[in-house]
Amino acid sequence: MSEASRTPQGPVLIVAAAGTLVDLERALRAAGIRTERFDATRFEPCLSPARERRLRSSSWDGVVVSSPRVLDLFLVPVFGRPVPGRPAPVAYVAGEPTAAGAAALGYPVVRPTAAPGLAGIAAAIPSGPRLRILNARSDIAGPGLTRMIRARGHTVLDVVAIRTVVTPNMPASARRAARDARGVVVSSATGLRSLRRHLGREAFRRLALRAPFRVLGETTATAARRLGVGKIDALMAGPSQAFDPATVTSLFDGD
Repeated sequence: MSEASRTPQGPVLIVAAAGTLVDLERALRAAGIRTERFDATRFEPCLSPARERRLRSSSWDGVVVSSPRVLDLFLVPVFGRPVPGRPAPVAYVAGEPTAAGAAALGYPVVRPTAAPGLAGIAAAIPSGPRLRILNARSDIAGPGLTRMIRARGHTVLDVVAIRTVVTPNMPASARRAARDARGVVVSSATGLRSLRRHLGREAFRRLALRAPFRVLGETTATAARRLGVGKIDALMAGPSQAFDPATVTSLFDGD
């Protein structure tokens, strides 16, 4: 029996915002891979009541709902259900949970049909007549999607509606998992920096040199390279912007 077969493989450490990457966590467990979470950040709504009223009273052809947190922290509390007798804006979404939530409220829903993620949302907004689009986003999302939609000839109001709050404490279970993790999933540069701060410089360095990291987005990949992570690959969802066992089984095999 080899040393590798005698030594249990450590868990995958998921470093993400509270309530995110839940489908990935379930899929990893379904594939027989242990997981441990570190909710490095959480999201809070940050618009004033007056700003919310102005947004509600304006006329929009479409509203971008790029994630479940935008659905839960912006569309539901600020817009709610469409007003009877008034045309509802189209909800341009990414991911089936977000699509289902927007549709349940009564919004017409358009999903990405070409590229996944933000580029898919932009491509799904039809060219032709100039549309008024509201893009409500978190403070870490950046204005990239707004620029893509404007490049298609539309008028876009870019609104930072959700604030990211860094978690002050790291659970002992997540700290233990970092010592023998078979891999690390990181969803944002903010979460990555939080992980490093909580672990300390030396413990993070050991983890960064030993374990493969799977990251969401080039910004997070750049931050990981700057912090000395040795093995970095992109984390890609399936066609529906969801993670399932078929898309995650080989994430940490062969590293």
